[in-house]
Order: sequence, then C-alpha cells, then structure tokens
Amino acid sequence: MNGRSGKNQHSGKQDGSGVSRLRPNPGSAEGANAAGGSKPEVLFEDNHVLVCIKPPGILSQSDISGDPDQLSIVREYIRIVRNKPGNVYLALLHRLDRSTGGLMVFALTSKAAGRLSEAFKKRLVTKRYLALVPFSLQESLSRLGGLEGELVDVYRKDEKSKMAVACPANHPEAKEARLKFRILNEDTENVAAGFLSNSTDSSSSRAASRQTLSQPGFTVIQIELLTGRFHQIRFQLSKRGLPLCGEAKYADQGLPDFRLGLWAYQLKFPHPIQGQCEFEAMPSAQWWAERLC
Repeated sequence: MNGRSGKNQHSGKQDGSGVSRLRPNPGSAEGANAAGGSKPEVLFEDNHVLVCIKPPGILSQSDISGDPDQLSIVREYIRIVRNKPGNVYLALLHRLDRSTGGLMVFALTSKAAGRLSEAFKKRLVTKRYLALVPFSLQESLSRLGGLEGELVDVYRKDEKSKMAVACPANHPEAKEARLKFRILNEDTENVAAGFLSNSTDSSSSRAASRQTLSQPGFTVIQIELLTGRFHQIRFQLSKRGLPLCGEAKYADQGLPDFRLGLWAYQLKFPHPIQGQCEFEAMPSAQWWAERLC
C-alpha cells in the first residue's frame, strides 16, 4: 500500500503478518514544519485518511482559548493542497492532550469516519506511547512491580480542576482505566536495537533515543492504552510515584507543561478500504533534550 506520489510519497512494506508498515519520506516539505508552522507534518494521506504528527503544545481541536489546534491546521492544509473551496470535511477520531505530541489519524470522508470510529469503539486500534519518567531503572521497577505488566485503576474527571481524581468504583462518574506497560531500559542494547530498527527518523533522533535508554536517572516506558480515559497515562503513573518528566498537574517537575515526557509513537488501525496499517514516529533529538534537563 503506498501513499500518493510527490512530497508525501511513502513506502509500504509487508512485515509477514499482512500489516502494511507505512513510512514517511523524512525529507518531505511537511516534515520540515514543526509546532507553530502553517503546515502539518503529514506522514501519509490518501482519499480516505490522513496521518500526521501533532506537536506538543498544540490543541487537538479548538477550544475557548482560540489557540492553534491540529484539526484546523490539517483542514487548512487540505483546503490549500487539494484546492477545495468551501467547507472541508475532516473528522477528528481521537485526541492527544495538548502537552502530548505524536501520531494522529483523521478521516477525510464520512464513510471513513464511520468505519474508523467503529474500529476505535471495538478496540481494533492500537496506540502506543513513550513515557519518560525522571527515575532510575531500579526505582521504576520497584514502583511498577516488574519490567512489564498491566495497570488498572478507577477514577473520574473533575471538571472544576480539569484533573483525574481517584474515586470509589460505585461513584456515578467512575471509569475503569487499563494500560499495558513495558520498561525499555533493561537490556538496553538489545531492546533499543529492536525498538528502533524500523524507525525512519533522522540519525540524530535515533541516537538521542538510544542515549536516553541508557540514562541512569531516567526510565523510558512503553505504554499501550487498553482504554482511552482522560489523562490516563499521567494519572496512572503518577499514582504509583512515577510522574512524567515535565508533569505540572500531578506533580511539579519544574518544567513547563508543554515539555511533558509523553509521545504517541505508534498507531495501528484498519484502513477503511485497504487493510491493516501501522505507523511509527520517534520523537526528535530536540524533544529528548528538552525533557532531560
């Protein structure tokens, strides 16, 4: 499966499981535009979906603040690139917190939106994140209880404080939150080699990722969401004494909230027409550097 030709050309590769691994052209014009730019960083687009990277600090969709949001940025991009007059159809299928960067997928038609929304509801979409915490490997192992496992909590969203708060399971607003975790620091050479082997990001980005996996005072945790709750990763890790780097709501790490150590690096979903798709995008070297200070 291939993206359209030109600046957004991508290669598709079968990994043996029937999954098309769609990869960006790292030299694309879109890839040169980061937060604050007028163009989104588009990894793939066709007539049905568009996959891009939302920079940290950008809203997923507009709110009363009037600050820039990814939905509006992508809509304007489509209007210009595809020369579409009038309203441009673009469906928001999921959200990333403002302070979280990484992969997002948008639907370009109502048919695609319906099918992908159903896929999200049926949990056929896999979302994996990198969570960076300012604690040693041993501290993280102790607080999580092992190299990998599942975390289950019950909490609710407090509308006044805009925070997740613990509550009894029988609370009328209670939601169960579940995620899988895997610590990546252990056996750094083998894990990093396998984890980064499929990355098409720049050599500096891969080097920064490997360096971070070896940092003695930090732990990189791979998170797979099994539910999509408000501030889920932030709340569940903070509850166990492992607040993210840059956490300003559930801990005070002394960094602006937009430097939160959370990145949506992998996204798998059933394409509305052409089967299973997988995208990966590692954070930049600058992203790592800003969170390791």
